[in-house]
Amino acid sequence: MAGAFADTCVQPLQKYTMQNENGYFESVFDNVKIFDEAFAPYTDELGLTIEELEQCGRKVEWLVEELIPLRYVTLLYGHGGVGKSTLALHLCATIAGGGDSWLGCNVARNGTVFYVDFERQEDSIAERARALKVEVPDNWKKFCRYLNGDQFRGRKAVEYDRLIQYAERHKAALIVIDSFGLICRGDISDATPVISVLEQLQDVANRTGAAVVVIDHVAKQSDGDPTPYGSVYKLNYARSALLLHNEANVLELKLRKANYATAGRKWYLAINYTDDGTITVTESERTTEAGRRRKFILDYVQKHPKGVTVTDLSQAVNAEFGNINERALYRDINSLTDFLHFERGKKGQQGWVYPRQMEPW
Repeated sequence: MAGAFADTCVQPLQKYTMQNENGYFESVFDNVKIFDEAFAPYTDELGLTIEELEQCGRKVEWLVEELIPLRYVTLLYGHGGVGKSTLALHLCATIAGGGDSWLGCNVARNGTVFYVDFERQEDSIAERARALKVEVPDNWKKFCRYLNGDQFRGRKAVEYDRLIQYAERHKAALIVIDSFGLICRGDISDATPVISVLEQLQDVANRTGAAVVVIDHVAKQSDGDPTPYGSVYKLNYARSALLLHNEANVLELKLRKANYATAGRKWYLAINYTDDGTITVTESERTTEAGRRRKFILDYVQKHPKGVTVTDLSQAVNAEFGNINERALYRDINSLTDFLHFERGKKGQQGWVYPRQMEPW
């Protein structure tokens, strides 16, 4: 049964959108009929077994491995002026210029890139593109297309079909939308218009096969990590979310949400504006030293479901990275509290570190 069903369902379920009478867009599944016809001969039950779902579902494909998936929406959000557009342009240059890595992560696909600008900042983007120094051939600019968002504005909403047709014609690998607030008609704190926009953007990702990266702003300051401005459905709907945040004068990029990778990873960046007018985006040494060490700690503890002593963990870390001081080790452990539970030892006893009973995404 499962084999026959899988043969019929090789195409993933495609979600399209249609405009309703209020100007919002609602989901329409174009090939539900395929599923119905395939499933009908075998059972009267609704839905699929997990076995059938595994065989019908598509594997996750990546633009940047474990960071930005293809065919899905990724949010890149942060405070105004922190460097979101510059970082997005750096990503565009890497993908369009044939770069093999971005922030230390493997680039799985290169190709034409669209930068769709609804903020009308042509002069600013052009100036940054001239100044940006990236370790790829300079002809990346020929494969990175700047699109003024006004040409996609309709009477009631953005005309996404025109964008899709254009992206399909150029076989786009990446589409950057700058920014969310200017394509959302209605109250951005209201779930209905936000979900409508997100479904349309997911439709763009589905139909083009590209990664769609949407630049967004943050809500007013609250406890914990900043969240995207407006409805909580932004973070809920996106498959990956990157927070660019200036923490104590250190620029930090955090993988805030990841459905298909380990969330919580951090990169410490420097966006440098030099005297000769060039702009560079580099990783600081802190990313190399702390980020990789913390990934090792997370992987090591998760291989020991019954927990490990701090002494054993320290020995493993030192064997891998060389001697680190005790304070740095405890700082690393505390940074992973979303995924690890640290139990400090009583006087004369060792402390223990346990994996939390959940997957880190």
